[in-house]
Order: sequence, then structure tokens, then C-alpha cells
Amino acid sequence: MSSEQNNAAKSSTISNNSTDASSSNWKLALDKKAGSVSNIVKSKFNTNPFRRAVVLPDESTESKEPINRDSPLALPDSPSSSSPSSPFSSSSSPVRPASTIGNTTIKSPPADAYSQQLEIASREDFSFERNCGFLYPTGNDTAGRPIITVVSERFPNGKAVDLDRLLRYVIFTMDKIVDNEYSVVLVQTSSGENGGRPGFSWLLKAYKLLTRKYKKNLKSLYIIHPTLWVKGTLRFFKPFISSKFWQKLVYIEEVNDIYKYIRKDQLKLPDFVTQFSRSSKKFVPVFGASLEEVMNRADHENHQVPIVVEKSIQYLMNTNANTVQGIFRLSGSTQTVQQLRKDFDNGLDVNLSSVDDPHVVSSLFKLFLREMAEPLFPYDAYNKLITIYRGGSDDMTGEVCNVIQDLPPANKALLRRLLELMVYIEKNAAVNQMTSSNLSIVFAPNILRAPQETMQQAILNSPIVNSIVRMIVEQNQRVFAVLKDAETGT
Repeated sequence: MSSEQNNAAKSSTISNNSTDASSSNWKLALDKKAGSVSNIVKSKFNTNPFRRAVVLPDESTESKEPINRDSPLALPDSPSSSSPSSPFSSSSSPVRPASTIGNTTIKSPPADAYSQQLEIASREDFSFERNCGFLYPTGNDTAGRPIITVVSERFPNGKAVDLDRLLRYVIFTMDKIVDNEYSVVLVQTSSGENGGRPGFSWLLKAYKLLTRKYKKNLKSLYIIHPTLWVKGTLRFFKPFISSKFWQKLVYIEEVNDIYKYIRKDQLKLPDFVTQFSRSSKKFVPVFGASLEEVMNRADHENHQVPIVVEKSIQYLMNTNANTVQGIFRLSGSTQTVQQLRKDFDNGLDVNLSSVDDPHVVSSLFKLFLREMAEPLFPYDAYNKLITIYRGGSDDMTGEVCNVIQDLPPANKALLRRLLELMVYIEKNAAVNQMTSSNLSIVFAPNILRAPQETMQQAILNSPIVNSIVRMIVEQNQRVFAVLKDAETGT
């Protein structure tokens, strides 16, 4: 072989080696890049649900039997049974995305929380909850779907039961049923015995815990004798509930109408429900009743706040009550106030324009707030607000607004109208002498009070209660923003 051939051969060998080395380096770079991407995916996105559903073959699963994840009682993987880097490690349990209602972010619990609660429920005795009769399976609707009946009036009193345990009873009863299509009959009829009612916070917790099958497989929701509270709560959830849900919702005003959708022999309802008629419903008094009871009166069906509130505020603004010195501080004729109270209680169409003394109407308005069965700020909000004030947060107004955000819809509507009136009066304080401080002294004891407290406690907390209401008046723009967001669902 000539020297030229030898040189060519060497050159070719060097070139091939260089190409192999370059190819090897490029492959190594790609492998590293793929490994980096894989690690990022593992660290940023939990693949447990996908792995559990299809049992991906890898070094940790090739030699194992597929894991049965269909059982609702399946426990989440124990950390001790997995290596730290295992994709089945419980430390990487999937977390559902957060939802937002108004200014409030709702953080959902880990998806495995449902299985954990269901497993705990499998070991519990729910005799008490079953005997309450607030939730039970019954027959099938005309489409052959199983029915779950919920009787709100029989919801156990929150003070007497463990609400977490009650939620476990719900999922334990419904879990197998909701694997397939099903319907719910929600009974809102009142028996007059002042039964319990699920609180908004409990409903929110239940909504976050229930898995997708509950929402997906629900095909019909029939609400018998719907109350304003139920309608308002559903409107509150509207921004983040699928539009398909509203096609499943049916309001049943008269109980006999439910039998258009479900045969009578397939639906077991309490006697007080079947015997109830909206047309024969008696008026509850306006004064001394709960806000929900007032708003559920037949004459309040198209109103956002009690009629006495609407008419009182309209009168006070039309008569320029903000020019009257001592308005809300001075009292009107007791006899006239009591006659007006009786007329509103009896459902008469009261015309306040015939009243020539604004102090009479302001006294009537204060009387309504003072005699509410539960104040505008419900009792559970009282301790929260006192704690916030004593905590001395840098953003105390923001924390108070968070409490306001959690108020029931009817309470928010009433607070908005009251705040509009107080701002209207306070703007002319130079004339009427009703500053934000004086207004808070007048209204605070009526809208923010404890269910039970000694005289000494009331005296000690009075400055705090007054300061909270004063803050609401002075920071009304922030409060109005919260109330507006809640009203529009943004």
C-alpha cells in the first residue's frame, strides 16, 4: 500500500472515529436532556393517577401484579413500601387544582383524601346518622337511575354531632351508587320543628372532598320546596359549576309535581313533606324570625332583602333623613312603631309615606335588626371577628372582609343595603351629628352579638364590636367590593 493510501486510510479512520465520538456525545446530550425533562415532569407533575390507572411498566412494576385501584376502600401507598424516588410514594399524592369564589381561593385536598376518609368510614358505626334520616337511598326514577333522598330538615344539629364523621357517612352511603348514573331528591320542606341545616362551610368542604364521579354521574337534581337559602347558595357556586349542571336542576314547588319524574312507589318521603302545601303556608312573623324564614315568606319571593328593610331605607332616603339631627339616636313614637311592626308581620302592604316622623321609621328599622332570631353577622362570625380584632393584623380590614365573604347570600344582601344607608347618613355628619363612630354605637349591638355572654363580657367586648362596625363603615369601598364580587360571582 502506498503512502498516499496509508494516509487516506488513517484520515478515514480519524474521520469515522470523530463522527462516532460526535454521535456518541450528541446521544449522551440527548439522554441527559431527556433525563432532565423526565425529572422536571416528575417533580412538577404527579403521574400517580395515570400510573395507577394503566400500571405503567417500569422497574418498580414489571415484576408486580397490577394494583387494583377500582376499590373505593383502597388505601394510598405507604411510604414505607416505596423507595424515596418511587412514583408511588405517598409524599407525592396528587393535589386537585384550586378554585376561586370571588376573592376567596378554595384549595382542594389531595385526591387520596377521599379514599382515606372512605377507609375510616368503613370501620365506623353510623346507626345514629341512619336514624336521623337526612340521607338515604330509595327507588329508581323513570329512567331506571337509583335515587338518593336528602331531607334538610333532618340534618343533625351541628353542635351535637361530629360534622367530619357526618361527611364520612355521606360518602360511605353514596360511594357505590355514584359509580353509575344517579339522581338526587333534595327536600327543603320545613316541618316547623326548627331542624338542623348544613352550614355553608360544611357544604364547601363536602364539595371539595367529593370526587369527579359524583358530579359527572349526577343526571338529575330535584329540589322540593326550594328555599331562598338554597337558591342563593347555588347562585354563589355558579361561577365554577359546569353549565351542564343547570340542565340537571329541577325546582319542585308542589310535592305532587315530583311524581312526573319519579313514580310514587319509588320515592319515600316523610309525612310532613307530602302534607305540605305552599299555597296553605302560613306567614311567619317578620320581626323576631330568622332572616331565612323572613325571605322564605310567600310575599318575599321576588325580594333580595326583607320588605321592611327596603321600605324603611327608601323612606329615609326620600325624606332626606341625613339632614335630621340625631337620626337613629333619637326614638320615635313607640305606639306607631308597634302598629307598623304588626302590619308588616301580618303581610300588609304598608305605606310608610304617611309617616311624618323619620325617627319612627329609623326606630322601626333598628327594631327589626335587634329582634332578628340570629343577627346579621351569624353567631359563628362573632368569635372570628373578635379574634381578628384582638390579633392586631396589619390588614385587619382584609381579614374582616374574608369573614364577610363567607356570610350566607341573604346576609350579604342585607349588609349591603345597611352599609349603603350608613354611608348615606355619615356623609352629612356635620349636620346630623351621626359620624361613623356614632353609627357604630347605634348599630353594632344589633348586628354583631354573641349567642350568650354575661353582662361583664358584653361590656368588655362592646368597644371591640363598635370598632369593627366602625371599620366596616369607614372602609366601605373595600367591603362593597367584596359584596359586589359575591353578588356577581367574580
